[in-house]
Amino acid sequence: MTPMMMTESSRGTTMRVRVVVLNWNSAELTRRCVRSLLATDYPADSFEIVIVDNGSIDGSVAVLRRLFPEVRIVENGANLGFAEGCNRALRDRAGIDAIALVNNDATVDPGWLRPLVAALEADQEVGAVSPKLLFATDFITVAVDVGGEGERARLVDVRSGGLDLTAKVLSGDGVVHRPHLSVPLLLDREVASTGEFHIPVDADPNDGSPASEVTIRFATTRPVVVTSGGATATATAGTDGLATVTIAPGGLPHRRINNLGTALTEWTEGVERRYG
Repeated sequence: MTPMMMTESSRGTTMRVRVVVLNWNSAELTRRCVRSLLATDYPADSFEIVIVDNGSIDGSVAVLRRLFPEVRIVENGANLGFAEGCNRALRDRAGIDAIALVNNDATVDPGWLRPLVAALEADQEVGAVSPKLLFATDFITVAVDVGGEGERARLVDVRSGGLDLTAKVLSGDGVVHRPHLSVPLLLDREVASTGEFHIPVDADPNDGSPASEVTIRFATTRPVVVTSGGATATATAGTDGLATVTIAPGGLPHRRINNLGTALTEWTEGVERRYG
C-alpha cells in the first residue's frame, strides 16, 4: 500500500513530500522498508521520512532509533490501528505538499517518487496517486485440466521445498472461488474443467528457472493433468479422495501486480481488485 495524497499546502516548484511508515512489533520489516526509502532519488531538502510506532513491545523503537538516527519517530504508546496511527504523523503538515503512506512490508525503487509527484502536478484535479505495486516474489504459472465429469476439483494445498505455499498461491483464469462451509471468509478454490494457478517458487540464480519441485493436491474423484512450460504430470484420486501431482515447473518466473485498486463485495467487505 503506497498511496500518495495532496495536502492543503500550495504546490511549489519542488513538492515537499513526507513519507509515513507505520510500525508495530516489526522492526525488521520497517528496517528494510526505510533503507529502501533512504535511497529515493529526490531532493533531500524536499523529502522526509516519519516512522510511527503503534506501541510496540518488542524493542522496535530502540532498534529503529539506533539504525536511523536521522529519521523522526512518533511514538503513539498504544496500538491505535492503521488509520489513527498514521494520522498522528499528519497533524503538523505546514510546508508539506504531499503525503506518501508506505506499508512497512513494502520496499521502493529509487525512482518511485518522481513519477507520482509529476502525476499530481500535471492535473490540478488529481488528489491521490499510486505507483504500480508488484509482489516481491516471482511466480510460475501451472495449468490444470480436470478430466471426466463430476464435482469441481478443489485445491487442497501446494507445497515446495518443505514449505506450505497454499496461502500465497494466486488464482488465474478458470478458478472458481466458493465460500468455505464452516470457516468464515475462507474461500475454497475449485476448477470445473480447465484453470490456472500462479505459484511462488524459488528460482535458480544461474538461469532463472524454478529450483524446486511443486506438489499440488486436489480433492476430486476425477483425473487431473497439470502442465507448466514443457512439463506435464498426471494424477488420479486415491482412496482418500485426493489427487496428488508433483511437477518441476517449467517456463521462466514472472512478476505479478498486487492489485488495481480496491472495491467492495456485495457484503460491503473490502477486496483488492484484480488481485495478482
